[in-house]
Amino acid sequence: MLEVEEPGVDLEMEMEMEMEMDMDMDMEMDMDMDMDMDMESTPQGVQILIVGWYGYGNAGDEAILASMVEDLQAEIPGARISVLSGVPDHTRAVHRLPTALHLPYHWSDVKASFRSGRIITTLQAIARADLVILGGGGFLSDWQPEAIPTWLLRALAAKVLCGKVMLYAVGAGPITTPKGKLYIRMLINLMDVATVRDQASLEWLRVSGVRRPIEVAADPAIGWRGGEKVPPPMPRPGRPGQPVVAVSVAPLFHNPRLWPGKGHRFDQYRNDLAALTRRLVSQLGAHVAFTCMQPSYDAPFAREVLERADVGQSASLMALEGLTPAQTQAFLAHTDLVIGLRLHALILAASMGVPVVAIPYHHKVQQFMEMVGLPELASPGIGDGHNWVDTNLQLDRLWDCVSQAWERREQIRDHLLTTTQWLRHRARVSARIVADLLR
Repeated sequence: MLEVEEPGVDLEMEMEMEMEMDMDMDMEMDMDMDMDMDMESTPQGVQILIVGWYGYGNAGDEAILASMVEDLQAEIPGARISVLSGVPDHTRAVHRLPTALHLPYHWSDVKASFRSGRIITTLQAIARADLVILGGGGFLSDWQPEAIPTWLLRALAAKVLCGKVMLYAVGAGPITTPKGKLYIRMLINLMDVATVRDQASLEWLRVSGVRRPIEVAADPAIGWRGGEKVPPPMPRPGRPGQPVVAVSVAPLFHNPRLWPGKGHRFDQYRNDLAALTRRLVSQLGAHVAFTCMQPSYDAPFAREVLERADVGQSASLMALEGLTPAQTQAFLAHTDLVIGLRLHALILAASMGVPVVAIPYHHKVQQFMEMVGLPELASPGIGDGHNWVDTNLQLDRLWDCVSQAWERREQIRDHLLTTTQWLRHRARVSARIVADLLR
């Protein structure tokens, strides 16, 4: 997973059959009728507290929260939803929800939080809730050893103070250490119910010794179309009529603590992305928009790639700072192709019908491409053998994926609009389970 310098935020799909549009409509009508029946028996005014990696300016995490809130409000009308966030002011401004500071990330910070009094407000928010939701996002991994114990602490506090706790459409894995597997079992045992966002996450939990039933849902943001409700936040880059290709990447192999002795691979990675940029400009005639889903982390790296590409005005940096999830999606919706390492750049674009090409660095990216039925548009990716297979970018094979997507872009657009809406029903499974739990 992608390491960040704040408190270590992670960065942050099987389609077995395609349905005809009239079958989709019938299914939606049936589900609407079921929802109406369920709502009659769901308590009104219940308090739900959502805990996740919110407030740090990661567009993917914020999109997860926005889509979770939309689904929960649809399933449980009148529910009062609040959030624990790393930066409460940011979360209040973006989502307009009551927000308190989340519990400390590091155990060493607990005493300081008590001394400042901040933790009291947080504990009160947990105690007032009828249900605490942990998720979504991919935070169950021992790649960063402190991650799982931190979430175990939060789960324990929620269980003691609130009583009902749910793991909501989370991603899991890799989990490879005995201690990590033990903590995972302890965390899952605290849950009243749990869902995961893909099959690979369920398999990692099983490898860790988890045996209880767990539902495979989907990432909450799949099929979410908040970008339809807002205008694009900025003019489309490039010349009038010029194709725009958005590229969403993040640094890898750059941190010697996480990737000791891998500095040469970081340099190769930057060079490969610069070469990809030049090829997009020369062969597709495209304007390349480096789209930073976590600007504080991605933008410095993207600038280095742009400098190496040296294509002048044919490429630009789109930091996307200060945007809501809907505005981020609205920007991506007005591009012609998205090439992404960042999972939620792919999800937000695909949900609006924009063709996507994936650069897997983690199983979650490959799983998404399989869920939308486009595994052939996932390149071999890049990894160190832990989060993903040990491989460099393999530029020629990545370009083969880009060429396929470009040639088939109209067909892919129609396919994604249909498939992501089918998957939207699957993503809402988690919210329906919440309604059942509170009934």
